[in-house]
Amino acid sequence: MDAHQFFCNRESQPVPLGSPGMVALIHPFKDMGKIRGGNPFPIIGNNNFCLLLRFGHSEGHLACNAVRQDILQQVIENTGVGGGIIVNEKIVTGAHGAGGEIGHAFVNPAETKACNCGNKGCLEQYASATGIVRLAKKRLAADDTATTLRDLPEVTAKDIFDAAKAGDAVSLELVETLGTILGGALAAIACVADPEMFVIGGGVSKAGQILLDVVQKHFKERAFQACEDTKFVLASLG
Repeated sequence: MDAHQFFCNRESQPVPLGSPGMVALIHPFKDMGKIRGGNPFPIIGNNNFCLLLRFGHSEGHLACNAVRQDILQQVIENTGVGGGIIVNEKIVTGAHGAGGEIGHAFVNPAETKACNCGNKGCLEQYASATGIVRLAKKRLAADDTATTLRDLPEVTAKDIFDAAKAGDAVSLELVETLGTILGGALAAIACVADPEMFVIGGGVSKAGQILLDVVQKHFKERAFQACEDTKFVLASLG
């Protein structure tokens, strides 16, 4: 179903319920997809739910209406990394409901710590708000390089980006690491989906242009030539 079916045609279409994510859908939460009268209603992952909300009001709606056959990839960065794909104004959920779940794309064979999904080396272990904080803790423990991050009682993703904007060398290094990993992952995704644009939203996107620039730089370094000029924008609704 597309956004119009979900939200505009209320007499004939039930309102969807968003789940916290695919991990939740695998467990008993998936059985909640019925109301008292026995009529089913759709349960979709949080990432696709957010994409539906943004679709009618953001860059994605404009892009997909302008060129209906084009593909939009939504990247949502919060405590994890999620995503959603719109093709011809419709969300692609896939055969198992995992369409667009880029946060669980495998990016690091050397990882020893498990992701929330149970696998190791998932994208969201590095490119999310919690992921970049985790990278920061490892970097600070590695040596005694001076950085303003050491003056903070507890480092947050916002702290890292703010320090990077102020020229802190360690923070700039961390942002580059995030850009390398996320940009490379999106370059691989572009080879498969070839989207018209990537829309980056979620809490980490509040970092603004510095995030967009570093991800796009590393994307262009690794992207297939035909995809090099894929557009990157920040979600207007956050």
